Amino acid sequence: MSANKVPRTVDGVVQWRCSRCKDWKKADEFYTHRAGPNGLRSACKVCLRKCAGAQYQKARDKNLEYARQYRREFPERVRKANADHHQRNKAKRLNANAEWREANTDHLRSYRRSHMEEHPETYAARAAVNNAIRAGKLVRPAECDVCGTTAGRINGHHDSYEKDRWLVVTWMCDTCHAFTHARRKEQANAAKQHRMD
Repeated sequence: MSANKVPRTVDGVVQWRCSRCKDWKKADEFYTHRAGPNGLRSACKVCLRKCAGAQYQKARDKNLEYARQYRREFPERVRKANADHHQRNKAKRLNANAEWREANTDHLRSYRRSHMEEHPETYAARAAVNNAIRAGKLVRPAECDVCGTTAGRINGHHDSYEKDRWLVVTWMCDTCHAFTHARRKEQANAAKQHRMD
């Protein structure tokens, strides 16, 4: 057995030597490896992460180009995978969003102020919907029109911000609403790229 596969015991704790950095570490600082003589990888987790990061950086451009090509060739597969991921992680996302909003109230307030100045029509449409709900002209449903969830807040999504369309909305949960806007942005970018080509 090689030197780094022979353990040592310090204060009752068994340690193994990393083959890369040569530091002695506890077993939980190594990944498991069934074929290894001690059931652990010879290099520690930190060293293997550094190695993986270096390999990723080395092949980064190639990997990104492959991902772009895949998205162009199979847009429906990518959309379905993204939608499935959103559905599986909906509760986790809602909790993470709520925690982020609570921790970043000042940042959110300044962002909303600047966004309102840049896009007054979106805020006018949103105000019209909220006023209509208070006046009883619109009723906010309990579930999302897209996925049917009742978790979280249900928002009114506008397909158009023209004044005569302010009260025409699709009711969506935060996740579906964000996903819809992401798809709209993706389509706008694709159209812009097409015009440039």
